[in-house]
Parts: sequence; structure tokens; C-alpha cells
Amino acid sequence: MDDYLQQLREELESTRKSIWFWSQPNARIGAQRAGEEFRDYTAQHIESLKRSEDEYVKLIADIEGGTL
Repeated sequence: MDDYLQQLREELESTRKSIWFWSQPNARIGAQRAGEEFRDYTAQHIESLKRSEDEYVKLIADIEGGTL
């Protein structure tokens, strides 16, 4: 279980780094230059990453709290 928990923590950290990257001004400027379709994709991608982040946080808390 400890290995699984460590893997979840690593995936959470990776997700947070991706959110940070895609939220940076250069990523947003690049999306604007690429057009509306890519801008929409970027916004959807960030939202998806945020949902994943929430799921990782909840799963880790459930494991650490003994509810799973």
C-alpha cells in the first residue's frame, strides 16, 4: 500500500506541475495565437487536470485516513 500511496503522490505532483505549466502566460498566449480550437482545448485540459488533482487528493486522504 505504501508503494501505491507514493505513486499517487507522484502522480498528484505531476498533475500539479502540468496545471502550473498550462496556466502560465506563455501557454495562454500560444493558445491564443493557435486559434479558438486550441484555446478551448487548453481550457478543457486545465479543467481536466484540476479534476484529476481533486481525485488524487481525495484518494490519498481516504487511504491515509483508513476509509479505503
